[in-house]
Amino acid sequence: MNMENPREQIDEVPFFEKEPVASSENFEVHYDQEAEENIPEGLESKLEEVKDLVDRMLDLDERTDKTKIYLFSNKEQYQRHIKDHDLPKGEATFDTEAGAILILVGEREKGEFLGGIAHEMAHFNPFFGGVGNDPERSKWEQEMVCNFVGNQIGVEFGDKEINNRKLLVAKEELSRIKKFSWREKEYDWENFLALEVLVYPWLEKRYGMKKLQGLWGKLFKERQNLASSIKDIYKQELPELEREFAADILKAETYKDFME
Repeated sequence: MNMENPREQIDEVPFFEKEPVASSENFEVHYDQEAEENIPEGLESKLEEVKDLVDRMLDLDERTDKTKIYLFSNKEQYQRHIKDHDLPKGEATFDTEAGAILILVGEREKGEFLGGIAHEMAHFNPFFGGVGNDPERSKWEQEMVCNFVGNQIGVEFGDKEINNRKLLVAKEELSRIKKFSWREKEYDWENFLALEVLVYPWLEKRYGMKKLQGLWGKLFKERQNLASSIKDIYKQELPELEREFAADILKAETYKDFME
């Protein structure tokens, strides 16, 4: 890593005290000494690789400003910063004003760590027109895309069991609710997320990435509603697609079965 004098960064990042800083073409990485032992080796090059994969998934080739990556080892300090700056909660989050992704670093595998960064990186992507989209209109659909991106990156970098874990939770959830309906308000956030996060991998496998990107374009660029977007891209009514997805979830024993 190209190390700079951390004391020169104190004004820019006042909530760190003695952070080392590393820079690459698209990122500035800030972390405290305690976080260093849990950071994947060669993080700079991996971040650039992750960004390239995220941009390709979102079909985007556009230069953006450097993104800051803040890696916290202290949970209390991390939570206090989130509260003080009114940021979205979670072990990874983003700060639009600072142009930063924040991660609570723990003993995570490389795939999970980079998948979390990729998820937040997707929120920053110009594809969405910025994370300031009207949350009542686009937040849930955007979160689904970010989960898809994070999962794909997690698998790419070694978290091979993430999809099997999500399939098991999704099967339990679907058995409980009986009928899948692709809407946010009917279900609680965490359980429904485990089911709904499998929709995009399923659509990609069935119809290809180009059509999936086309769906996202309808939702985020043309601001169409979900039902009309599905009909335009996949030539199906939404309830028909929901039934086929749910049937494939219930009959699959493993994620490999689900994707065949």
